[in-house]
Amino acid sequence: MKLKKIIIATAVIIGGLSTTFIACKENVVAPSKDKVTESTSNIQTRLFVTQSTSLLTQSVQQFGVTNIDLVQESDTELIFKIRANPMDSYNGIDYYSLNGRVLKFSLQGNDIKMTYEDNKSIVYSPSNNDCQFIFGGNAISFSDDSFDDEVEQLMSKSIEDDFGWGLFLLQEIYQENLDRMPVPQERKSGGWDVINVGLGRSVAEARVKNEAGQFLLDNPNCRMIGSIDVSCLWDNHACIGTAHFECN
Repeated sequence: MKLKKIIIATAVIIGGLSTTFIACKENVVAPSKDKVTESTSNIQTRLFVTQSTSLLTQSVQQFGVTNIDLVQESDTELIFKIRANPMDSYNGIDYYSLNGRVLKFSLQGNDIKMTYEDNKSIVYSPSNNDCQFIFGGNAISFSDDSFDDEVEQLMSKSIEDDFGWGLFLLQEIYQENLDRMPVPQERKSGGWDVINVGLGRSVAEARVKNEAGQFLLDNPNCRMIGSIDVSCLWDNHACIGTAHFECN
């Protein structure tokens, strides 16, 4: 089997605030009460993942992630390094390669702060289920009335992309009740996915449909299995869309 093109469409479309912090592709899981109400300066008591792990949710595995390695720890911060397969050997073109990315977790008051290598960050507030995005001297939140306009005016595409996949890693490390599993050693023969990662359900689905159509034009030996699946972290926001193909 030879494919002319394997595609990952990646677009971050940021919408308004929804209500429940949930697991992508899994049942709705609200943060546990003790995590929401606990006030402590020890970050290790606030996160589920506090050691290196290769047990990951399907959502994070779709990015090619194979391991989340703990590289530095203290009471006030945990630093993780991501190991991931190159995307051209896992799920498409080398676009969303997360291999080597570093994420630092700390506390900001009672909130969880995840900081990237270039010092932009996401601050998640369990008490009101809001996220604040901090970058280049700017700070905007899901709950802002003008959030969509601020994103369009202030965020570059690369920053949007980083915040898009970052939300899934934030959930992976913070949330306890997720369906985690070992990473398969080999991808199923003949199976290929087109995925879209974004923060808007309808746009993510539309982008996947467009890329799936192009995939079929480029690879007439393939057919799509089932329908496009879209699952989200925040109701209709922070979504992954997937189309699965089998090829002869």
